[in-house]
Amino acid sequence: MEATIQEMTGMPAKEREVEVGDEVMHWATGRLRWGEVTKVTKRHIWIEYTSRSTGQVHNTQRHRDIALMYSKFC
Repeated sequence: MEATIQEMTGMPAKEREVEVGDEVMHWATGRLRWGEVTKVTKRHIWIEYTSRSTGQVHNTQRHRDIALMYSKFC
């Protein structure tokens, strides 16, 4: 059974919808990464994050129904 983000980090989930500007934790390239929500639609959210190794900024899209978002400031 896969561990949840909460089990891995000890951080509780926020019980609310994510909004633009929220800091969230998400899966990206096989790792948990912090990113900032840049766009929210009815079905998807877009997250911008910076690669620690290259410093390059990336954007990723997640389906809202399956995305587990955890606020950095619980």
